[in-house]
Amino acid sequence: IRKQLEWFDSLPKAQQELQIRRLELFAGLPPGQQVIVRLRMEELAKLPPARRQLIQRALVMLQSLPSDRRAARMNNPAFRSRFSPDEQKIIEDLSGAWLLSPAQPSTPVIPK
Repeated sequence: IRKQLEWFDSLPKAQQELQIRRLELFAGLPPGQQVIVRLRMEELAKLPPARRQLIQRALVMLQSLPSDRRAARMNNPAFRSRFSPDEQKIIEDLSGAWLLSPAQPSTPVIPK
């Protein structure tokens, strides 16, 4: 906990606010969805850095879209071909439930 607090305190104000919004969004999810988000964040963290970064960029782009356009983009064959089935599941489950930003720190807080 101390390590996470130190990490949070070291963030710029805008990143702290993003983390707070992220945790508020997470807290508003039903318990089952919270479990899924935790699992997907853990899976994302285990990926090689290049794949993790590619997925994070895709999530940032998707989160800027309205939900109907987000679904259409995720179902686009060209988009899907860039990701494995496991990566697609991470993207699907996190795209509407976890706020990201283009300048996201490499160590996001994973809710416990």
